[in-house]
Parts: sequence; structure tokens; C-alpha cells
Amino acid sequence: MICVRANKRGFVLIISYFIIVILTMLVVSFLSSVIADNLIAYRYHGSVRAFWLAQSAVERAISELNYGAGKWIGWQDEAGAKVMKVSWPGFGEFSIRIANVDSDNPFIVAQGFFPAEDSYNAIVRGIEVVAGRERNIFSYAAFGKSRVDLGGNPFTDSYNSLKGPYNEAGNKDYNGDVGSNGDIYFSGSSYYIGGDASTGCDGVFSDSDHVFGQITHSNDEDLPAPAVPAELVSLAVGQTIKQTQTLMPGNYKFKGIDLTGQSVLTIIGPANIYLTGQLSIDLTGQGKILITEDSGPVRFYVDGDISISGQGVANDTKSPPNLLIFGTGGSNQKISIGGSGSLYGAIYAPDASINLEGVGTGGVVFGSVVGNNVSLSGSAAIHYDEALGALRIQLGKFFVQSWKEISNPARVVP
Repeated sequence: MICVRANKRGFVLIISYFIIVILTMLVVSFLSSVIADNLIAYRYHGSVRAFWLAQSAVERAISELNYGAGKWIGWQDEAGAKVMKVSWPGFGEFSIRIANVDSDNPFIVAQGFFPAEDSYNAIVRGIEVVAGRERNIFSYAAFGKSRVDLGGNPFTDSYNSLKGPYNEAGNKDYNGDVGSNGDIYFSGSSYYIGGDASTGCDGVFSDSDHVFGQITHSNDEDLPAPAVPAELVSLAVGQTIKQTQTLMPGNYKFKGIDLTGQSVLTIIGPANIYLTGQLSIDLTGQGKILITEDSGPVRFYVDGDISISGQGVANDTKSPPNLLIFGTGGSNQKISIGGSGSLYGAIYAPDASINLEGVGTGGVVFGSVVGNNVSLSGSAAIHYDEALGALRIQLGKFFVQSWKEISNPARVVP
């Protein structure tokens, strides 16, 4: 009996040891899991912080390009690039490298480090960015920064000049959008928007009976003022053109263009023309500007008012991207287009008042119109050229044009 009780005590002891071992393994496993989870959480937290540090570096670089005035205070030169490193003890660090700083497309490499670049097993996130000022400014048939007024029986629709003439071989569509950062006003019941209608967040417009597409209220379009290229500003200014003559390809600067009677200004592009007078373009009667059929693009930069009537501007290329008019005269600039002619081109004057008045079969724009206040009246029509949607203009401040993360954002460890 004594031997049996001893054997039982030994068996209980073995079972106890076995239970203790199992419990110990469970505890160790649990603690290991907790430690691993804490490490992963720490690495994930650090990875997120490093990413936003890198993004902060991108914003710092864009700010320097736009507002640094070329002084580069606090930056260092390195192999033709500008570099900077910023450290926030206890939070992290970021570094920036900007190459091609004097070009239209600076290249930015931004890196964020947590807790610091030289710390043991530092967490690193990186971003590569190409900055630029290229933007599409002609995505509407008509856009008014403050408002659009529709009176009489104007209408819009669209076509694509790359596919041939308007309304031939089915070349007609309903992408002639009308928009504003403010309101769209209308009078009468004969107008028609062959596309979408959109206003600002607090804008007013609800006449769905005269809109082919959708009505939305969320616009906040960035419309930077156009700048006259430096190579045009530096030219000596010529007198106002008042007689028939021809301009060959090149850069020009005049006080204005004032044509009447049968006077014709023939332009063989490519050409850039800067007009500085108070009344920069005044076309009446049979006086007109003629852009020849085989011309490259012609661009006008206009400080003063524009009055186009009669035969107006004849763009024989029939390609709106080949004729661009930039209003550079500020908020006092007035642009008026009417008469019996048609304009194949696009107008970008975000601070100006633009009035398009249709008379008979005239007052027609094949292209796009962008202004501060845009008014379409009478039988005015805009056939939006969808080919303008692919046109990119160097304009305004630098912004991010392409963005790529160097590392995989899904990884929680480098």
C-alpha cells in the first residue's frame, strides 16, 4: 500500500510539471505575440509618420519653388541640385533634393525618417515628384469665374477638330459644358446648354429643362492670371497696326491692331504677339486678322480691350488650338465678340468681362471662352472643341504633376 501511494504521488508530480511546462509555453507564446504585435504597431506607426514627413517635404519644396523668390534660404547646393534637411527631435526628420530647379519641371525627391535618419533600424519612406505648371484651362465651352449670363437664344455643344469640321460625318456631341465658380443666370426660355451645367458650392442654377447633361454645384476652379512671356515683354513696342500687312513667324510687340475698311493683317505662324494699348484689338467692317491655312499656333497676349465685329478673325487652319487669346489686362479688361464672323480659337481671360453676341449667323465661337463674367446673348453659339482638352499651358504656380512613392506603402517594415 505504501508503494502504491508513493507511485500516485510521483504521478501527480509529473502531471504538475507537465501542466507547468504547458502553462509556461502558453505564457511565453502570449508574451512573444504581444511583443511582436507591439513591434509591428511601432513599425506601422513609424512608417505612417515617416510617410507624412516625406509628404511634408514635398509641400516644403513646392512652397520654395513658388514663394522662395529664388533666394533658397536654408538650402545647400549639391551636384547642381538644392538640398535641405529638417529635424524635429522626438518626431522625425525629412530630407529634400530638388533637381532642375530652373526648368519648367523640377524633380523632387523627398524622404521621411523615423525616429531619425542615423538611428538604428530607421524607418524610411520616400516620394518622387515631378513639379510643373502645365494645366488644362480649356475644359468648358464657356466658364465664368464669377458668373455666366445666358440671354436670348444662345446654345452650346461640342465637336472634335481633329476629326474634321463641325457637324460633318457625325462630328457633333454634347460636351459643351457651361460652368462658373459663382452662378449661372438665364433670361428667356430659348437658350440651350448642350452639355453639363455647374456652379460654385453656393451657386444658383436649376433649369434642367434647358440642359442636356447634369447640373452640379461644386466648382472651385483655379484660374491663375496669364503672364506675358519675358521674351515678349523685353521687345521694343511697335505702333498700332492700321493697314494691310503680313507678319512672318516670330515674336512681336505692338500697341494694338486697329483695322477697318478692307484692311487685313495676315499672320503666318507660329507667332506670339503682345498688344499693350488700352484698346488692343479693334476690328470693324471688313477689317480682319487672317491666320493662314498652313500656320503653326498663333498666340495673342492682350493688355487692353478687344472689340471684334464684322468679319473679325479668320483662322484658316480651322483648328481652335492654333489661335489662343490670353487676356492680361486685369479686372478692367473688356472683350466683345459679335458681328457676322466666326472665331476658331480659344480665349482665356479669367479677370475680364467677355460678351459674345450673336447676330444672324455670326457670333459663333468654335473653341472655348474663359473669363470672369461671361455673357452669351442673341444667337451666340459656342461649339466646344474637344481637342482643346489635351492642350496643356504653362501657367500659374508650380504644383505636383506626377507623384510616385519610392517604397511599398503596404509594408510595415522597411
